Amino acid sequence: MKIKNLLQIVLLSTIALGAFPFSSSSDENFSSYSEESTMFSIESETSESSSSSIIKPITEKEKELLELAYDTVPERITKNNTERVFSTLFLTQMACKYPNLESKYVERALNGIRGYLFEYNNYQYDLGPNFANIPAFQIPTIAKNTPSIWDSLNKREKEKLDFIMSVYAYVSSFGTDDDNDYLTGPGLQGNYRKTYNPNYRFTNVLPIIFSYIYFGMNKTEFNQMLEDFSFDEVVSNFEYYGFDTAYERWSVEPADFGTGRHGLTSKQMMENGGKATMQNGNDGGNGVGVHANGSYTYLRHEIDDYKGIFNELLDFNFSGGKCKSKVATNNPDCPYAYIVDETTSPYEGLDGMMREFTSTDSGGIRSSATYTEVDFVCEVSALQSLDILGLYDLSKDTTQELRKRVWVGSNDFLYKYNHGYNSYQLGQDKGVNEVSNKYGYFYWENWWDTNGKNLFSL
Repeated sequence: MKIKNLLQIVLLSTIALGAFPFSSSSDENFSSYSEESTMFSIESETSESSSSSIIKPITEKEKELLELAYDTVPERITKNNTERVFSTLFLTQMACKYPNLESKYVERALNGIRGYLFEYNNYQYDLGPNFANIPAFQIPTIAKNTPSIWDSLNKREKEKLDFIMSVYAYVSSFGTDDDNDYLTGPGLQGNYRKTYNPNYRFTNVLPIIFSYIYFGMNKTEFNQMLEDFSFDEVVSNFEYYGFDTAYERWSVEPADFGTGRHGLTSKQMMENGGKATMQNGNDGGNGVGVHANGSYTYLRHEIDDYKGIFNELLDFNFSGGKCKSKVATNNPDCPYAYIVDETTSPYEGLDGMMREFTSTDSGGIRSSATYTEVDFVCEVSALQSLDILGLYDLSKDTTQELRKRVWVGSNDFLYKYNHGYNSYQLGQDKGVNEVSNKYGYFYWENWWDTNGKNLFSL
């Protein structure tokens, strides 16, 4: 396959653009990766958080959490595991934040990257409420800006990360660009709409932000990458790298698709746009495809305004209105979702409750600590990553009105979650949440306690 050089920038996702011959597995036959290009070229603006500025000493709580993450990610990895991938993200973040971090933590982060993103990669790279993707699209971006990790990866491993991050950009553009309104993705299956609840928005919009930062491109170059998308090359590379789950998702579809009798193939839909039909025959939406008419936008924000895009996600997540300690369900068998110890949230009546405490699903009203936990993890893990990279400061890069709602809603969630919240979703009493670290909750709670909890006061 012919090598493409995209506007002579730091190496783009060479695999996804068809750079590698599939007949050989030796590193010598790979296209040239610029070993000199490691750090992103987007200017860091929050100097206190930037790795180039004065490094604060590691805190006792961070030491405790590092030990938790170290113990969670095993030395020998035999399968993918959500909690362990989140712990790998935290280890990677700490290696970036503290360049002289003890080597055992760096090695364990590398172990997680090689195990969960390479050897046991079971991600579908599809659209939907993909909670497990939250760390998977952040880890490569943090790793690329962490010399102790990036310099330890070999040429082939870096090329795999390039490929992974390019695919995240393609899928995110297809699913979230203003010119696209699809209800399906590669494989033509369902359960997606870009206007759904926050868990859908975070997990499908954030990947393109982190991909943009990862590649360090300007807006024109990034949009050209989307323009050059090739479905066949992506599928070939899934097979080449042994990403079997993604290969099956992207390559298997009904035989009569694309024949004029049953709608577009995934390839036709993603490369050229058009009206889609899902495998079950339902409407799959319409749009222009991955290339996004030459310029990716989300709610009119272009990709170089990634802060504006992120703020749109925050704005929606904290649009649940005034905080309530119990939410009516209209179900006489379970009339309320509520704080189980019957206390009142200190933020009762203040504007900014997280939307998943007062949203809807197929069963009607939904008020869920489980979904708000996922949204909190999406929000704060990304805040921590962007903060460590010096690219976003919650105290400066939002309006005071939005910042106040984020403060109110996050603290209200933490109160409910830690006191126990009896949730209601899918028309059923879902019982009381368990406080766990499945999605790295303990890591992100600590970041919020340090950086967000005291932005305002009651």
